[in-house]
Amino acid sequence: MKRVCEIRELPDLDALRQWAACNGALVLYLGSNLEKRPVYGATSGHTSRVTVGKEHDPYRSPLIWRSPLENLLDFTPRRCGS
Repeated sequence: MKRVCEIRELPDLDALRQWAACNGALVLYLGSNLEKRPVYGATSGHTSRVTVGKEHDPYRSPLIWRSPLENLLDFTPRRCGS
């Protein structure tokens, strides 16, 4: 079985929130990128959208850095009310 996903970056957190609301998804903090900026994402089915915050990430970086996109795999998407 071949698994396919689509991940695209949106320009800002407001655009991500709007996309998530239209697709019944939750916006999640995924971690920080190598520039120590927060990365947020939302997933609906096989489609994910992400955005990078403009501010400095307030959370401490882990000792071993993982790509925030790997955290998309840790979340099981669900629709509101289910």
